Amino acid sequence: MFRPTSLVIIREIYDSENAYEYFEQQLERALSNESEVIVIEPFKLGDETARWISVGNCLHKTAVLAGFGSIVAAFVWPDKRLLALPAAVLSVMCVSLYSVSWQFDPCCKYQVESDSRQLAQLSLTPLNSPSPVVLVRKDDTRRKVLHTAVAIACLTQTGLRMYYPYVSKLFGNTFKRLYGGSSSSSPSLAAAGQLVIAPHPAISKVNY
Repeated sequence: MFRPTSLVIIREIYDSENAYEYFEQQLERALSNESEVIVIEPFKLGDETARWISVGNCLHKTAVLAGFGSIVAAFVWPDKRLLALPAAVLSVMCVSLYSVSWQFDPCCKYQVESDSRQLAQLSLTPLNSPSPVVLVRKDDTRRKVLHTAVAIACLTQTGLRMYYPYVSKLFGNTFKRLYGGSSSSSPSLAAAGQLVIAPHPAISKVNY
C-alpha cells in the first residue's frame, strides 16, 4: 500500500493559456521528488510519457532477447561463426543507447501501471479524466544488470569464436620459435593434436 504523501495527481485543469507547460512542470517536479505514484490526467502529457517509457522498455527487452539469441545461435551452430554476430551487435547497441540516453532520465524509474487490482489499492480520489496514466516507481537495478551482463556475455563469446583461431595460431608460432620443433615428420601431427608412439630401433623385426 502506498503512502498518501507519495501520491501526486496532475489535474487536468485548463485555467490559462500556459496550462500544458504547467502540467509538464508538475510532472518534472514529481519525478525529481521521486514520488512513488504519479497520476497524469492530461491525455497528451500522459500519452507522451507512456510512449517514452515504452521506448526504454523496448531497448531493454531487445538487448536481452538479442543477446540470448546470439548465445543460443553460437552453441547451436558452432561452425557458423558469423551467424551470432548481428544479434550480438544489436544487443550491444541497445545497451549502449539505453546507457547514454535513457538511464539518466528520471522516467526510467517508473512503469505504467495497468493492472486494475493494483490500481484499486491506490484508493484514488475522484479524477477529472476517465483514463489517466498512472506511473509507479520501481527499482530498475536488476534490469540494468541483466541486459548489461547478457550483452557482455554474447559479445565475449562472439569475439572468442571469431578471433580464437588467429590468436591460437599466433601463440602457436611464438611457442615454436621459442622452443623449436622436434623433427621433420612431427610438426603436422603435433599441430593436429595427435600423439605419435615410434617403435624402438632394436625392435624392427619379429621372427616367429
